[in-house]
Amino acid sequence: MTETVDFDDESTLESGEEQPTETSRGRPKKVFTEAELRSIGVMAGYGLPVGHIAAILGVSESTLYRNKKWNPTIKEAYDKGLARARITVAKVLFEKATVDRDMTALIWYEKTRCGMKEKTEEAPQQINLDRPQTVSIYLPENNRD
Repeated sequence: MTETVDFDDESTLESGEEQPTETSRGRPKKVFTEAELRSIGVMAGYGLPVGHIAAILGVSESTLYRNKKWNPTIKEAYDKGLARARITVAKVLFEKATVDRDMTALIWYEKTRCGMKEKTEEAPQQINLDRPQTVSIYLPENNRD
């Protein structure tokens, strides 16, 4: 006598995975938990590349890119992490330039935030007209007459 096995038990699935259906093919879709979303934001804020974030989360880089592209929650977590890091660095830079009066920070701030740049004058190249100039041209042998 054969026994039928019921696969409706969700406790056998790892957390974050969807139960496969009869029509699904391949691996089940990855569903990111709230803790993983927070981790994505923190790691993005520290400047980790997507490949490293994916490795830490245990997914492929293409999976994370695809989810970031199509899932607004993941994109938002990643973008907020980047924004938080940038605002923290900008705040420190601004304080060093204004409060500490750090000249290097002040110049950096002006160049990056205010669009200023140093004027550089190119020295005109001088050509010695008394000495004849030689130019060599190489034509490859390709039998095209």
